[in-house]
Amino acid sequence: MSGKAWREAEVLERERRWGPAGVAWQAIADRAWAQGDIVRTRDAACRAGDAWRREDRPALAARALKLAWDAGRRGPMDAALLAAVLLDAGQPDVALDLVHDVEGADEGARAVLLDVRLGLEVALGQVDAARADLDALDALAIPGATIARVFRQAQVDRLDGLLERSDDGFAAAARALAGMEGAAGPRAAALAERGELALLRAALGHGNAGSAVPHLEAALVDWRAAGREGPALRAEAWLLRARRLAGDAVLAEPILGWIAGAVQRGLPMLAADLQVSYAIATGDPAGLVDVLAALEHAPLARGRVRVITAELGGEADLDAALSELEPDAPWFARGLLAVSRRDHDDAGIADARARIDAFFPPPDLDA
Repeated sequence: MSGKAWREAEVLERERRWGPAGVAWQAIADRAWAQGDIVRTRDAACRAGDAWRREDRPALAARALKLAWDAGRRGPMDAALLAAVLLDAGQPDVALDLVHDVEGADEGARAVLLDVRLGLEVALGQVDAARADLDALDALAIPGATIARVFRQAQVDRLDGLLERSDDGFAAAARALAGMEGAAGPRAAALAERGELALLRAALGHGNAGSAVPHLEAALVDWRAAGREGPALRAEAWLLRARRLAGDAVLAEPILGWIAGAVQRGLPMLAADLQVSYAIATGDPAGLVDVLAALEHAPLARGRVRVITAELGGEADLDAALSELEPDAPWFARGLLAVSRRDHDDAGIADARARIDAFFPPPDLDA
């Protein structure tokens, strides 16, 4: 088998040209499999799967990773990669099963598995399990685990309503990743979280939507530097969302093309998120009914969509939203406010506002 083809695939990978890299690695893996070269099949198929994942092609990524699996590559890092692909494909619950067992992995692999598992637990609202995994991640004395721990702790803090501490955590993660080789994607994720948190604070009546714009702009730059088209489009859609909420006129129609592309690539979670951004950017909740079906396995996301639908004047099952949002304190309070306004319940409105005010304690002037 040609070493030239391998070297060319490595160049494409280094240049973050993920689509061509996926094609190149897959071709090498298929030839190696046909020739009975199990070792080369295993390695090339795994690299093809990673490239296809970064190209936002979960079906192709799953095909490549299955080939690696058939060739005997079944380690913890492979489970983590397949779990990431399944999350993109809208199956976070199935993905979580893949990374259930971290025993037997070395410290580096265990850190990756715990980080992936934490992300899935946060997405599914499994806060108690996430806290236990934060402790396990904290016990790993390796640099990557430290940054991952700060980022995941910030995500749990957000669910708990510790919004200032959450923002501090995301900011610390972004600073730690700045300038680090190969860290554009993780840094973009931290910056995007800061932007989304700023919009949440504004929706709760504290701060303004415009403060999210610099974070989302920086996230967009880093996602593009990482060659990640899907997350970049998501950040761009959130920018339109933020600018609309800040009172600016925006052109939302391009989002429709992005939604169609996400559906075509088999990315239901991304398509749903883009649809929500389109609804907010246009002030029209009409397209959000169909989003709920795509989020069947993502209860927190479903609850948030229901609340946004109601806030935009649409019909929404807010009682279901409160059940889905129970692990997410800020969004539960936001849902409770929407329910109470629907029911003209003054006591409920007062309760919701008291909960919201508790997320923003006054500064300690004696500190």
